[in-house]
Amino acid sequence: MHLVMPGHLDNTQKVNTAFDPNTPLKGYDLPLAQIFDPNWRWPIEYAGIWRSYPQYVNYIGSGGTRSTDWAADANAVSSWVWGYAPATQSIQQIKPSADAPESRYFGGPAAGDVNGDGQQEIAPGNLLANRVELYDALRRPMPGWPQATGGGGKASPVLADLNKDGKPEILAGAEDGKVYAWFANGTPVPGWPVRVSSARILATPAVADIDKDGSVEVVVPAADGKLYAVSASGALKAGWPVSIGNQLDINGSQVINSSPRIADLDGSGNLKIVVGSTDHRVYAFNGNGSLAWSYLTGDMILGAPAIADFDATHAGKEVAVASGDSYVYLLDKDGARIRRKRTGWTIRSTPLAADLDGDGKPELLVGGDDGKLYTWHGDGTTVAGWPQTTPAPIFGGPAVGDLDGDGKPEVFAGSDNAHVYAWHANGTPVKNWPRITSLAVKGRPVVAQMQAGAAPQVVVADFGGQLYAFDKLQRVYVPLTRR
Repeated sequence: MHLVMPGHLDNTQKVNTAFDPNTPLKGYDLPLAQIFDPNWRWPIEYAGIWRSYPQYVNYIGSGGTRSTDWAADANAVSSWVWGYAPATQSIQQIKPSADAPESRYFGGPAAGDVNGDGQQEIAPGNLLANRVELYDALRRPMPGWPQATGGGGKASPVLADLNKDGKPEILAGAEDGKVYAWFANGTPVPGWPVRVSSARILATPAVADIDKDGSVEVVVPAADGKLYAVSASGALKAGWPVSIGNQLDINGSQVINSSPRIADLDGSGNLKIVVGSTDHRVYAFNGNGSLAWSYLTGDMILGAPAIADFDATHAGKEVAVASGDSYVYLLDKDGARIRRKRTGWTIRSTPLAADLDGDGKPELLVGGDDGKLYTWHGDGTTVAGWPQTTPAPIFGGPAVGDLDGDGKPEVFAGSDNAHVYAWHANGTPVKNWPRITSLAVKGRPVVAQMQAGAAPQVVVADFGGQLYAFDKLQRVYVPLTRR
């Protein structure tokens, strides 16, 4: 049974791109199947399950921790249940209404000073509203914003200086296959947007001078299994795109794509572009698009790699990548496996390199679908006090920052149960946490000092289309949530 459009046994239903235009479930990563009592009242085939069982939305949005009785007969809406629904209803008669969701954030926000005023701005991409938004340090919309895109923004934007004026531009990919770039005032950067593919873009672009020509390039995968490189002026680079498995996004089947990371792995001064793929591999490419190496894991790689000098016994920098096979792999500069660490279930989170214990060496952190946040030293041993557990999957990666000003880092992670958790470096919970959001948090939190001299805040964009900024004592609610 498909939970978005469930059907009665023996029918001829098939899953396709048609959907109920009012659905509040768009963008959710839903379970494929569920077992019910034979007497369960089936929803009609042509409308989303949220109509027949409204509490299912709350159940999914909380990571399965609320409204656990959503499928009870008492919670069914008879007019949308099989055997009771009027025969004249059809999917064509279902029209958008004021109840349709207007705003939803999947990726986490980007934060940085985009206009040179000494204060940090917040830039989230909106999945449902088809736009990129920009807020000032007081969480007010910046002049010229939001900016429309031709499709939803599922991954985080990125801030990068394309024209070498010392101020970052705001870049984002969208589901229309385009990469957009704007100045701080909302005007498009000349030559942008660029359509790189007819397939959706479900990843955050990476920006660096990959070919040493003095200008940066923008590198991004599309949901056609290819990796693209575009010049700062908006021209596709010679030698690109390159294949990262050519796995096609059939009927929106891909949830998110691995975002690339760019680094000098071997100390040669030459950058490598490292990215995971739905074909189970992690790839490393040279700046000209030639393949440096690839490594095969046991399942899809949805999160971005983490690159750092994790293990001092190996030359160069190592690549950490999390796979759906439940393992976190540590690869050397040439793509050979150093070790792998097992978690309790699949992993879709992006690993993070951060020095938790102050010894100058990065630890490796990652969240799992088992609801745990894992932390290892560079030699593969588990950091004392970890893993820590939440009640639901951790989809986005963790974040690290000193929230309380004691000179020691705290660790933050959003969970599918609509909470944001915080721990000290030793794994003990931070006082007054976790904090509650409206729905699941799919993206990585951002720790940002929004104003000069002010205490840092943890900025979160949730699946209910709301933005939050949390400090060490209380929640600060970002007022603009829907427009």
